[in-house]
Amino acid sequence: MDISYGGVGYEYDKFLAFWRGEYRKRDFLLKNINKIKDIRAAYRAVGRIFEDLCAEGNSSKTEKEDFIDCYCMQVLALRTGRPVEVEEKFIMPIIRVGNIVHRHDAIKYGVDEICDAVLSYNLLPSFLLRELNSYKILKDCSDGCEKWDVPPTLCIESSGTFVPDSSVKVNLNFYDDFGEIEKEILEEYRKKMSSEKGYFETLIRGSTASYHIELKAYIYDNSFDIDSAIEKFHEQLVWAVYDVKKQRSMPLTERERSLVDASFQKLVVGSAGPTHAVGRAVGLWLWDYLQENPSSTRTPAYIALNKLGLNIPYRFEKDNPSIRKTLDRIFNSTKKCIETNQVLPIKGGTGK
Repeated sequence: MDISYGGVGYEYDKFLAFWRGEYRKRDFLLKNINKIKDIRAAYRAVGRIFEDLCAEGNSSKTEKEDFIDCYCMQVLALRTGRPVEVEEKFIMPIIRVGNIVHRHDAIKYGVDEICDAVLSYNLLPSFLLRELNSYKILKDCSDGCEKWDVPPTLCIESSGTFVPDSSVKVNLNFYDDFGEIEKEILEEYRKKMSSEKGYFETLIRGSTASYHIELKAYIYDNSFDIDSAIEKFHEQLVWAVYDVKKQRSMPLTERERSLVDASFQKLVVGSAGPTHAVGRAVGLWLWDYLQENPSSTRTPAYIALNKLGLNIPYRFEKDNPSIRKTLDRIFNSTKKCIETNQVLPIKGGTGK
């Protein structure tokens, strides 16, 4: 795997961004299950208003999606007082659509909900509200032709300007102070270092020449496992250094490259080995199926997975406890990825 900087072409970035986007989208849909109908209605309404305003009376699906993304960025810019950078052709339509939206409370409410989601998940509405496609993802992975398309995100340039972007790292709390930038970048890692027995908090501050690492440990009882804690800190520190250096376009040392590669294999690939991408796709499909077809057990989902007829190494057999345990682990791992919004290893405890 190539260990070099290359924007969204960086293999780790593309892989992590793709799966993180899929997990975050499902977390958004689950947490907004009672509001999603109104949110989608508002999204479609803004699209229809834009179509009505088009000179020819029609627009392509892509153009409409791009416009809604830009319109939501404009709403966020007005909220936060930040400038926004959008295509010139959308400037007047944004103003005209905004005038119409503000006269309809239901649409305005839905747009506000969409913008809240953009800020929470760092994903633009064209991706957040796109129909789920776990079958296609699973089929592509099983056929060996998977593509790690990076979802559209909201990016803030150093000037503080909102811009549509497909880069992986999004920092919505941008400060000129270098230490503050790093503090925000590491927020997700501080969350990941939680455990029942204690947790660690890391802050990296410094300049382009040196770093100060501050480690705070909170121990709750004598059963705290220091070896496990050291392992967690090691993993998160490696990724934190990777993120900070990439943010500032600083090259990785050979030692850092080897550590990033080892951590990627451990944190993302896990025990699934070469089939980890197929395992993730299977977990995603199972989660979607059970959301649409609730059941007291997962057996119907496992049987439905067989009926897809895809070339995957997970064929369910009722009398085979091993394959049931494997599918349970995959589902539970996926569930945890969605709940934490993180790309975690495909491994874990057995399900019920």
